[in-house]
Amino acid sequence: QIITPEKNEVILSPFTIFDVVNMVISSGGKPVFLDIESKKSLNLEPKRIQESITRNTSCILITNYHLNYKYLDELLTICKENDVKVIEDCAISFGTKSRGQHVGYYSDACIFSFSLFKFISTYYGGGLYVKDPMIRSKVVNQLKLYKIMSLKEMFGNFRTGIKMSLITSKLLFPVIFRLFRLGFHKNITFIRRNAKNDPYPVIRKELPEHYKRKVNIFQIKEFNRQLKNISKYQLKRAKHFRIYNRALGIYNNVDCDLSNSYLNYPIVFRTFEKKYNFISYLMKKGFDVGEYYYRSCNVESCFVEFKSYCPNSEHYSRCVVTLPTHYVVDEKYVNKLAKCALDFLYKNPSSIIQ
Repeated sequence: QIITPEKNEVILSPFTIFDVVNMVISSGGKPVFLDIESKKSLNLEPKRIQESITRNTSCILITNYHLNYKYLDELLTICKENDVKVIEDCAISFGTKSRGQHVGYYSDACIFSFSLFKFISTYYGGGLYVKDPMIRSKVVNQLKLYKIMSLKEMFGNFRTGIKMSLITSKLLFPVIFRLFRLGFHKNITFIRRNAKNDPYPVIRKELPEHYKRKVNIFQIKEFNRQLKNISKYQLKRAKHFRIYNRALGIYNNVDCDLSNSYLNYPIVFRTFEKKYNFISYLMKKGFDVGEYYYRSCNVESCFVEFKSYCPNSEHYSRCVVTLPTHYVVDEKYVNKLAKCALDFLYKNPSSIIQ
């Protein structure tokens, strides 16, 4: 076990989905939110991690976002010296590389997600890599006690998947986009909230029973069917990311290395007002962009007992806009969107954090 009664503190970024925090809590851990490196960079600095480690620290949870965590060597050294484990959240970085190996290879454990909107979708669940054979054996024995996921339990995600396929179809998307555009400009809470991937945060102090499931045959087949396409789709995302970056120049050459996931192309604005004006400008030009990425969980009311001061994360969450890199997005669309974004920034200099 990585989290124990004596060592139960887990250092992590607050910029994540709320259920990541809940998994720490339901495992008996205490989340210790550490602010991200800057208002533009999502990395946790090794120096600040070192300063935050106490005798109660069990592990550091590192998240790989559109770019993978860049201080891995320093982090591994610090954690080895302090007898602290490293866990990587690879939910949105499956198939990417770190130091020549698949992401998560060098850490004590890593977590993958195969839910509905991930690089590989089995509609529900995920995967876990554990380096220590004794801990891995305990996990396997625990899994043996779980029931196999039934198709009935998966029905909700099937329905959501069908709904999203219809919403994003060429026939319906123009109509749905008008609704989202209306919700944005008229500040209609219901519409804007449901554009989020986790609109209703709650605290979970115990692992819900419906989380305790083993994969079924259908999920295994879906995983194997989609696995062969990972590299091809990741290259398309990387190509789209580079198109944006040639126009906007926000990221350096190292950031454009092919090892990253490029889930999206984030642009962080100096103020929420500038972000709002940018989204409004693109929407009027007929483009769909992401108003929301992840929340800064340190200020969520459900986690008030773990509240901490993380101004960079709070700014990033409030002021980031994400441009789409998804492999189904047409390259002509990406080029037009990049040009439109550049036009706005040319007319509104100093709007973004470079």
